[in-house]
Amino acid sequence: MRNRRIFIFAPRLKIRGRSSVTKEFPDIFFSSRTGLYPNNSPAQGQILRLSRYRAARIGVDVNLHTGRWSFEQAVKYFMDAGGLDREAAEGEAAGAASEPTQKISYIIGKWQIMNLLGRYKDRQGENFRLGAFHDDLIKNGSLPVSIIEWILLEDPTALQKATNQ
Repeated sequence: MRNRRIFIFAPRLKIRGRSSVTKEFPDIFFSSRTGLYPNNSPAQGQILRLSRYRAARIGVDVNLHTGRWSFEQAVKYFMDAGGLDREAAEGEAAGAASEPTQKISYIIGKWQIMNLLGRYKDRQGENFRLGAFHDDLIKNGSLPVSIIEWILLEDPTALQKATNQ
């Protein structure tokens, strides 16, 4: 039997604990809305820098795998648009080259979690606690966001949308 590489285009969460969630999605959990750091702080600057190069990943992922860009063009884009030095840009380009769609899936998953956080916060109202969201998010393990949304919000339409029913 031949080994085959299968790419799944549905974003998935890889959650191993609260610290992992905050490491992977710092701009969600450490945004100015939470009051965890002051505006114009070094932490806020770092989050913006991380967001900049993560956004550059989308352009690289698409253009590299559609054959529009060479590896060197991807490196240059990470340097110009992502603000990375050459060594970091080469590492990011190598990662993008070896894992097609991973970078886009990451961003889509992040957006889904941000949307879920907003809906969760609206549903909880005055009772909203960010720590409770973290706990609720990770307690069911690594599941597609649509299933977590169905569980946390008790919203069967999330699951129906995910299964096209």
